[in-house]
Amino acid sequence: MRIRHIFLIAALAAAAATTASAQEQPAGPVDHIDTARILFAAEPPTGAQSKSPGKELLSQGIFYAGDASFDLPLEEARALRERLGMEHRAPLFLAHRLHRDSEGVASHQEWLFCAINTRMFKSQAIDCFRDSDGDRRFEALAQFEAKNLPLALPFAPIDPIPYKLSMTAGMEKPPIERNMGSLSIKYRLDEVSGHLLVRAEARTMLIPGLNDTYALEPDIDVDPAKLPAEVELAGAKLRLLAWDGKKLSYEVERPMTRQPILLDPPGGEHKLKILGKIKGYTLRIVEAPPPAD
Repeated sequence: MRIRHIFLIAALAAAAATTASAQEQPAGPVDHIDTARILFAAEPPTGAQSKSPGKELLSQGIFYAGDASFDLPLEEARALRERLGMEHRAPLFLAHRLHRDSEGVASHQEWLFCAINTRMFKSQAIDCFRDSDGDRRFEALAQFEAKNLPLALPFAPIDPIPYKLSMTAGMEKPPIERNMGSLSIKYRLDEVSGHLLVRAEARTMLIPGLNDTYALEPDIDVDPAKLPAEVELAGAKLRLLAWDGKKLSYEVERPMTRQPILLDPPGGEHKLKILGKIKGYTLRIVEAPPPAD
């Protein structure tokens, strides 16, 4: 059950957001769904640290931001899911509705709660619920096939459905099922210039033992001759103290952001990439606060 649960999360983050097939994306503006992820708060290391190139200067876990469930008696909730063609156990994960313009640049539009379902003869289908006024009742629903992401999500009004939230940010310790990897800050030595190149790196987990690595742009170029210096990545602030030719000494002045993050693909493309090291992605912090418990 746990493995299936993780596959569903990965499918929403990739298949619903893009298409699991290699079909061409339509030209021009398009709506796009991406599962909401947050960095869980962690106590940063204190005092001066010393690390060699390639080692993690700072690392925090990436977790799915939260989910919703229908706030109805069990039989009513089951009947509702059957009426809508939803699987009985398909969770409703918090998701961004992003809008990509003709240049492929995405902007956050609103929060949705989306589930992925397997329907007879239709492969995977996505159901996204909207609560525009924040009254804890879904009042609109968009249903579409994962392989045919529409130019605009086809929302239609529905009878209000009460729901309740379970948000990761409010938990002392998130369940393992919500973990999807980690975000770390690393550096490497550029042999040509002798400079240190600092950047963020994400490791995402589809299932235990199956990971992707995203070397996130941009690099921050640091001249060792000009240390100490401060760098900021993923909302974290690190003070780089000294470089002895083998190791970098530093202090963590601030941990990473608590806002949702996006791993944004190059040029607005959205094709599922798995296995190995993936380049060209950038890390984006979303300023819109997620719903709270």
